[in-house]
Amino acid sequence: MTTRTDDDTRLEGRLALAIAGVKRVPRSAAVLAIRVHARRGGSPISGADVDAVRLQAMSRLHAALAPTDAVHARGGLEFVVVLERLEKGPFFVHVADELLQVLSRPYQGLKQLDAVASIGISLCPDDGDTPAALIRAATAAVEGAAGAGGNLFGFQSATSNQAAMRRLQVERGLRGALERGEFSLRYQPQVDNRSGTVLGAETLLRWETTLPGGCGPAEFVPLLEDSGLVAPVGAWVLQEACRQGAAWRKQGHPLRLSVNISAKQLAIPGLEDQVHAALQNAGLPPSLLEVELTESVMVEDAHQARARLEKMRKLGVRVAVDDFGTGYASLSYIRHFPMDTLKIDRQFIKGLPMGHENAAISSAIIALARSLRLEVVAEGVEQEAEEEFLRSVGCHVIQGYRYSKPLTAPELEAWRAARPAAAPAARKR
Repeated sequence: MTTRTDDDTRLEGRLALAIAGVKRVPRSAAVLAIRVHARRGGSPISGADVDAVRLQAMSRLHAALAPTDAVHARGGLEFVVVLERLEKGPFFVHVADELLQVLSRPYQGLKQLDAVASIGISLCPDDGDTPAALIRAATAAVEGAAGAGGNLFGFQSATSNQAAMRRLQVERGLRGALERGEFSLRYQPQVDNRSGTVLGAETLLRWETTLPGGCGPAEFVPLLEDSGLVAPVGAWVLQEACRQGAAWRKQGHPLRLSVNISAKQLAIPGLEDQVHAALQNAGLPPSLLEVELTESVMVEDAHQARARLEKMRKLGVRVAVDDFGTGYASLSYIRHFPMDTLKIDRQFIKGLPMGHENAAISSAIIALARSLRLEVVAEGVEQEAEEEFLRSVGCHVIQGYRYSKPLTAPELEAWRAARPAAAPAARKR
């Protein structure tokens, strides 16, 4: 446990240790310069009130922060906090947001005081790699936050400010989005390029938000995982996909639907029970559902992933590995994992057959899959030349804009109805 102290020398020593840690191993460190002050237009905090607020603010900081975070009281109502984390990502945004709320609550015995906090953030090594540089950058940032009226956190860099505020906006918007009915699904068809038969579709999550510029899955899905919302949202996706799949089957147009499962979803206890319940409630045969996980998920926790996937297979649900070739899975992973489908990532498809390296990699993946009697799906196919090359090396299931963009359920029904009748063909691996 780090000893908390008000001594400037020890603060700089603590910062020097954090900087050395960042240089030695992959970790994150940040400095928060904090000022508690009256809300704009209010009476300044003065006299005995300063001492009372300082003591309560220090107590709140200690209670809100981790034991390994260092808190230093400077003059008046100014503080410096040193944060150090092994986790990746802008964790300091969450900490700063929480501290703003903690420090802006009413202070005991000071009912007439309307106080707020302002926080300036500097990052190591982005804003400096010495204690003095980091403190200087955080101090400059807190001046800007306080000058704007307070109850804000900010960075010295305008770009960093915009990125942090955008992340916070997205995270706040995601809270309650499921209850507000803002999520919807799109379906991107998978087509047999020999017969033209529509074999299935990948289910893709979309968020209908009022945020400026909208918000695509590449931005909001990682935040769903970081915020812990991936469990309820993932359960909704499973239920909705099964409901829609059952509706199409009832209409006489069955499609096998692929649903993406993240590493955090795979770790949820009873995930296979959740999948079973979604199938049962919708009345969808398990063979019309495929769970799709990335290659990296297999590598991160091979034992857990294998156990979970074996349970899925026992339900009759198919298993697909997405983005194959982009991670570190070896041939042994493929041989020993329960799976039915390999999906080749777009990066190995783009520019075929002109890109010789991509041609060699995609051909090798297809040959590997066929030798293990796995189905191969090529993702992100856009050009006729790409499709023709894939056909020539034995990949016959195509997904991408070559056939269709991701569609809503009604759009997919209209798209299927407008297609020429497909020649009958058995689904082959």
